[in-house]
Amino acid sequence: SQKATLENIKRDLLAKKDQMKALRSGLVNEFVEQIKSENFNKEKLNQSLEQREASFKEIRALMVTKMGEFHAVLTPEQRVKLAESLSRYSR
Repeated sequence: SQKATLENIKRDLLAKKDQMKALRSGLVNEFVEQIKSENFNKEKLNQSLEQREASFKEIRALMVTKMGEFHAVLTPEQRVKLAESLSRYSR
């Protein structure tokens, strides 16, 4: 059913929420550490960013997949209504 599919999508995305939050806060912490340090460590910062980029790519792939699943279960009317609702956020 549509409701069960949407609940599964929600569950899968919420499972990544903590990982995304940790990535963001870890990035901020890394910047703060570099700013506070006596010497800027470009290599360390780049390595940290590369690790986070890999995780972000994984999360992005999941989000795109889940958006496709979400789109597939919506009726045309639901898609129009959702698109209109989302459009308000871009203003």
